[in-house]
Amino acid sequence: MVAQDSGVGSFMAAYNLVNGTKATQSKYLLTDVLRDDFGFKGFVLSDWWAMPNGYNPAEVDATSTRRAAIDAVKAGLDIEFPWGFNFGQLESIVNSNGGLTKADLDPAVRRVLGQKYRFKSDKLDGNVGLTPSTATRYRKFEMQCNDSHIQLAERAALESMVLLKNDKQTLPIKAATKVAVLAATVPFQVTDGATDSDGKNVRKLNFATGELWDDKGASRALTGDLGSSRVFHNPKKQVTPLDGIKAAAPVGVTVVSGETVDVAKDADFIVVMAGLTPQDEGEAYTHAGDRTSLLLDAKQSGAYANIQNNLITAAAALGKPMVVVLEGGSVIQMPWLDAVPSVVMAFYPGMVGGSALGKLLFGNVGGTDYNFSGKLPFTWGKRLEDYQTFNGAPGQKGGGDTTFDYFVGYHYFDDRKIEPQFPFGYGLSYTKFEYKKLQLGCSDISKGAVLPVVVNVANTGTAAGDETVMVFVSFPGTKARRPLKELKGFARVSLKPGEEKQVTIPVRLIDLDYFQTDPGSPTTGKWVVEAGDVNIMVGGSSTNLPLTGKVTVKEGFSNASSAALR
Repeated sequence: MVAQDSGVGSFMAAYNLVNGTKATQSKYLLTDVLRDDFGFKGFVLSDWWAMPNGYNPAEVDATSTRRAAIDAVKAGLDIEFPWGFNFGQLESIVNSNGGLTKADLDPAVRRVLGQKYRFKSDKLDGNVGLTPSTATRYRKFEMQCNDSHIQLAERAALESMVLLKNDKQTLPIKAATKVAVLAATVPFQVTDGATDSDGKNVRKLNFATGELWDDKGASRALTGDLGSSRVFHNPKKQVTPLDGIKAAAPVGVTVVSGETVDVAKDADFIVVMAGLTPQDEGEAYTHAGDRTSLLLDAKQSGAYANIQNNLITAAAALGKPMVVVLEGGSVIQMPWLDAVPSVVMAFYPGMVGGSALGKLLFGNVGGTDYNFSGKLPFTWGKRLEDYQTFNGAPGQKGGGDTTFDYFVGYHYFDDRKIEPQFPFGYGLSYTKFEYKKLQLGCSDISKGAVLPVVVNVANTGTAAGDETVMVFVSFPGTKARRPLKELKGFARVSLKPGEEKQVTIPVRLIDLDYFQTDPGSPTTGKWVVEAGDVNIMVGGSSTNLPLTGKVTVKEGFSNASSAALR
């Protein structure tokens, strides 16, 4: 769907070896699958330093870079990032013995230029993109006139944070005159060359007040792991979690902050900010490699060992209404979950994420109502052992050989009958939604058909809210190895209290296909749509599917190309 329907301009080739071949050198991946099978028309770039030979030119001879460039171009790679370490040889390779010809390079040139003209990046007036930009270029190292961009960033944060737990309607915060915002300050290391005043590459992070870049106190809000998501925002326009909670607090409510529970002993409500540091999940930019534990503070030691979990446990022991807000990019194991009444997963909410968080925690700010509506984009397991094992030492370049299972994500949990902590698509709200009146546009479908899945959704609570409606399918009579259920469509709907709306989600028959490999070959075969019954399941997550129906595919069909099948 991404390659064929979205209009995306580029794909990125990964670091990985797949079936023994680097993704950047794999004609099977970049040409046979992506272009010939999926029908992709844009260009392919490499991940940063994903080409062979690493990232230090002094360690590699010209023969190796020359060979890597030839193999990549012939495989279908169009651009090398972050610079032309290997592709810098292209000019000398063309028309040389055993090298490349102009005809080899022409397709890459056409693909890159095609997208440049499409997105107007051939011009130098700053209006790059499909629509005119509302922001101007930099002036004195600051982006100007970007208010609409900041508003969009806040909207993204408002709609993506996930309410994981909310016992006894602890949230939104109410009847409180004093709110305590707690967060531990934890150290982390990165390898981008910056050091503190002592010459050590150690920094500190407080999830409530911002990121302390050095021991002099230069502060920024946490916007990512400082790896691929290393984004430097304008600190003058940032809103940290503490700032956002203070701004959202009603008149008469005092907000205090600190690193111990002492400041919370006379508070009416406690917010504990916690999460993962760039060292926890910051790619090769850290000294500690990949995560080997799903716990907070897994890479801390000495006085900092378990510092955030201890703070949360101590706060919970006070017996007050409280919420734990987690910032991070993935699953976090919560040994204190039973003792805490409410939990929010904020992910990395951006430079004004604190503003969104404050509005969501209080629920009403300045007469405007706010409600959680985010849904988990992955399955949240209870423990590390719930997931597939990846071989290789933690942080090891190249990792190790890993047989990637056919079942991934919620498919894997379904196949292994593992009960997750929170399922794919999970997310609570301040209101309740009821699904009604499932209608399928027809009882049987044939080649070329689009099945309308129509359902009514009602807001049965007292707060306005958004619900994401999901359509899953299963194939009870399948002869192939297929997941227990597969997501095939979704739609977001906004509902006032007591309001009911009809939602239509189209499901194309061609999207019910699977890849049937040829005997003895994992890489050749055809796309098949099976004849027989298809179960349709509708609801709010992968495990909350209250409405079901059935449609029958009258006659199966297949094609060697997914693009041709469509």
